[in-house]
Amino acid sequence: GGGAASGEQRQRVLDECVRWFEASGGTLDGVALRADAGGAAAGNGLVATRDIDADELVVAVPRKLMMTARDARRDERLGAFIEETPAVQGIVFVQLALFLLTERAKLGESRWAAYIRALPTRFSTPLHWSGDELLTLRGSSVCFELVSLYKRVCQYYCLLYHKFLDEKDALLAAPWFTFARWLWASSVVWTRQNRVPVGKNDTLTECLIPVWDMCNHEHGHVSTFMAKDAKRCECQAMRKFAKGEQFTIFYGPRPNAQLLLYSGFVYDKNEHDAVAVHFELTPAHENYAAKKAVLDATGAGVKPNENFALRAATIEPRLLAFLRVLTLSADELSSPPRPLTSLAAVSSTITLRNESMALALFEQSVRELLAMFPAVANGDAARATAAAAATGNAELGRRFVAAEKAILNATLAQVLALQKAVKQKLKKKQQQQRKKQRDGDGGAAAPSAAEK
Repeated sequence: GGGAASGEQRQRVLDECVRWFEASGGTLDGVALRADAGGAAAGNGLVATRDIDADELVVAVPRKLMMTARDARRDERLGAFIEETPAVQGIVFVQLALFLLTERAKLGESRWAAYIRALPTRFSTPLHWSGDELLTLRGSSVCFELVSLYKRVCQYYCLLYHKFLDEKDALLAAPWFTFARWLWASSVVWTRQNRVPVGKNDTLTECLIPVWDMCNHEHGHVSTFMAKDAKRCECQAMRKFAKGEQFTIFYGPRPNAQLLLYSGFVYDKNEHDAVAVHFELTPAHENYAAKKAVLDATGAGVKPNENFALRAATIEPRLLAFLRVLTLSADELSSPPRPLTSLAAVSSTITLRNESMALALFEQSVRELLAMFPAVANGDAARATAAAAATGNAELGRRFVAAEKAILNATLAQVLALQKAVKQKLKKKQQQQRKKQRDGDGGAAAPSAAEK
């Protein structure tokens, strides 16, 4: 949702946006745009003005009202700049952010002026947090991506500012192009962009969808579609909504890391929440070529350099398969108990030795992720935490970290349970082998790797 001001002034801006929206062919049926519809945290949103049935068409946005990257390339001024700047020709988020800024600079002359005035000027995404607030995220999986995101913002700002130094068009001149404005435009695009088909070939392109993008998130199912014949985006109610209730949509199956970084909130009890974990098979690994050949043979698209998702309820089969391949011994590679030529072949136990090694590596990796979180804040960290404690952003950070720790601890519990089962099987196997030796059945021959 987002929000720029408060009270009656903010509502007047939203009302003006709705009047423009409906006068331009947009449809709002049974809902109204309200400031702070979702409370102070969620900001603006849509509220049901009557009872709404599930699957009822509520919001429709004509293609002509959307701001797209293609519009940026077709703009008389900006299009020429993009054409002359190879570094931004393939970066659609940059094109869309620049287009938004140039339209904003036109003040009332832009046909999107009412929509742009209704856009938020403050954001709860970590890009806008204070240093003290960011400390609440220490050790979490979002830190690296957050730094990369901020780096991208700065890199493109420096690149564009340098280009604008020689620009004679006042609309694209360097003094107008401040970092604060660029950060605002980048944040609008990252928090609101969607992809829609445009043109004769229905090429997907990033866009901003006015008014519909004021809807806040709730778990459910995707209920917004592009009606090609009508050339408009149509949003149906994903469930029944009572009069006075906030009308929400489902943003898609996104983990809290993505919701926090790109939408500025954390969804409690997120069924799609996950923690990203990275594993690599590199030439430095023993028997690299043979292990890579096994990965390639599975046909499951598992790459030697792979990101996997850890979830509280289940362990991804592809992750276990990768770890099994990563820890295969030379004997297991040369004489496997079955051909390792499919994902199914490595999605279940290969040998007990291999399973034990794979789970040990898994346990070590999860414990290392947990160890990255600071145990107890002290000294400067304690003072920073206390200073940020009263802010909403700090609370978001604490909730995010708590959810991430819960996933990691749940994953660790699953791994330990699997290890216990393997140890029991190994113990039983050893007991059987000792019994055979005592009975003189099987002689003194050592079991092969495939039998272990």
